[in-house]
Amino acid sequence: MASKEFIACARCKVIFTRQRNEQRFCSMRCRQPSAAKRFWSNVNTLGPNECWFWTGGVDKNGYGRILAGHTVLSHRFAWELANGPIPEGMCVCHSCDNPPCCNVRHLWIGSVAMNNSDRNAKGRNSDRRGEMHPLCRLTTSEVLTIRKSTEPQDTLADRFGITQSNVSLIQRRKTWAHVT
Repeated sequence: MASKEFIACARCKVIFTRQRNEQRFCSMRCRQPSAAKRFWSNVNTLGPNECWFWTGGVDKNGYGRILAGHTVLSHRFAWELANGPIPEGMCVCHSCDNPPCCNVRHLWIGSVAMNNSDRNAKGRNSDRRGEMHPLCRLTTSEVLTIRKSTEPQDTLADRFGITQSNVSLIQRRKTWAHVT
């Protein structure tokens, strides 16, 4: 959609910016009132300042998912139920850093840059290069040995249990480029 289109919500008549051609409602609250009941039946609400855990399905990163016409992250759904539409291009961020949390008191609106800065400030921007990567097969010292070696790549591959193409990538610094 090239230009922004302002329309009135089909339920509450609030004027909002349409983000998809078929969008008729301003928020999840207006789109499917019954979805709110389904949503809260999958949230373990504890004390007002504690994390409220999503007990339904989650994605590989631990974020809750709810089907409300389309798949929505549970914390974004919680935000919309409590506060209305999320501004276009904005994130719903967790102050608690707990992906399944749906407590609106733990959520805030921020840009992608703000969310990334928050993550970095809290030390969650783990460097997953080299030995820190979960699929890593080599150590830094083995990489240095491969780079210094004059042996044929096939021989090195057999010795270190990797493929010849991986040896080539290491020697040409296409992989493990951070190791000097």
